[in-house]
Amino acid sequence: MPKQRRKHERIKRRLKVEYGDVDFRHSGMAVDLSVGGIFLQARRIYDIGDYLHLHLTDRELDFYTEGRVARIRRVDPRLRRIEKEGMGIRFVSAAEIIKKRVPKAQRKVETNEVFCESVQDLEKILNEQLAAGVLMVPVQENPNLQAVVEFTVRCEFGEVESEVRGMGRIIQILQTGDTPSAVVEVQDVPGLRNELEALL
Repeated sequence: MPKQRRKHERIKRRLKVEYGDVDFRHSGMAVDLSVGGIFLQARRIYDIGDYLHLHLTDRELDFYTEGRVARIRRVDPRLRRIEKEGMGIRFVSAAEIIKKRVPKAQRKVETNEVFCESVQDLEKILNEQLAAGVLMVPVQENPNLQAVVEFTVRCEFGEVESEVRGMGRIIQILQTGDTPSAVVEVQDVPGLRNELEALL
């Protein structure tokens, strides 16, 4: 399957990055920059989903922002002179920054995870589910029809762990084994497809 163009054009530019979950105690080098985020070569690797404070600088740029770890690249210690470990970090909006500070007990929207353990799992989602504009999302309890839910597609194959987030409306509930699944009408099918295809 031919890959579509990325949602944001990438610029090959090196920026010094100071970062951390509380302060700017760590440093690394951004080697890939786009409007949507950076790839950060760094020794201190955070977990997927962690929010980080970022300070990016070079001769022309100097700005602060926040980001969320979207993927991780691990490298065998014997190869680290050739290839660096790092994190793909997605810049987050002001709305998302505010939302993450709201206690979970006060949230009306639940987040549910869809796991892809192989390229074949991801291709099946693209070719069978998203082709129809829907996604099968496991849920912990029977939600209400028409409820709006957030979901995360987490890919854990190869040496790279990645996640893509989306939102949709429940149009059907299916009982599959012990855990019910919701058929979710995806809100932004082209955007979700574009981000997932970039992982292939």
